[in-house]
Amino acid sequence: IALYAVYSLLLSGQRQPAFNRTGLVLIYVFSFSSLFLFSLFEPGYDADGSIRVVGISSFSTSGLRSAGMWLKALLAIYLVGATVMFMRRLWGQICLMKIIARGEKIFRDGYTIVVSDDRSMATFSWWKYIVMNRSDFEEGADMVIAHEQSHLAARHWIDLLVADFALIVQWFN
Repeated sequence: IALYAVYSLLLSGQRQPAFNRTGLVLIYVFSFSSLFLFSLFEPGYDADGSIRVVGISSFSTSGLRSAGMWLKALLAIYLVGATVMFMRRLWGQICLMKIIARGEKIFRDGYTIVVSDDRSMATFSWWKYIVMNRSDFEEGADMVIAHEQSHLAARHWIDLLVADFALIVQWFN
């Protein structure tokens, strides 16, 4: 969250897509590796170099069972949340595929314009498709198509997939 706040304040207004993309990818990498990185700074030895050994003369296994139950409960909650986010993403992909399948297709150089009769739908691009409503298309949408072509050329749909993956894995964040 802190890194995204820094990104929003410093980078989101910049018109340097490659630089912004790199910043976002680094935020993802750091957030996924942060647990590992922070464990590196937790020494397993005392300041004099000797290894700490904890002696256990007697212990109760009920505390271990209780901790195990909590860990299982947290894991179950995590998996439910990740599953919900995955299903949400899957549903969105199915809806997107339906829009593309139902629309009129106009094939161009390396991409396809999909014209939909849904007037409320805003223009967007995904993978090799530019999807737009019929009224926008008929009003001479050369500038809009050129804009969406730049998104396709930069493969911004990959950025969206990476962001969706991060959202599924770190839905709690």
